[in-house]
Amino acid sequence: SFIAVNLTWSIIWSLSYRKRQAYAGHAYFQDCADFCERWDQSSFDPDYDTLPLDHFRARVEQVFARPPYDPAVIQAGVRKPLY
Repeated sequence: SFIAVNLTWSIIWSLSYRKRQAYAGHAYFQDCADFCERWDQSSFDPDYDTLPLDHFRARVEQVFARPPYDPAVIQAGVRKPLY
């Protein structure tokens, strides 16, 4: 699934620079780099203006209401950029 693959790449990204570079040719390498730069690092800023959790409730419920690995959402072999 998209989440599992990207979570795996986020863990790889937390490795040292040299170890991380071993994966530089992988299809998801740049997606992981972009995610970490744009969203992951900014999530550690205690002064960042965030929305309350209730703002996301409907979207989270929508994701968890659908069947796991829903073929309408998860498309095997299809790579979609993060944005």
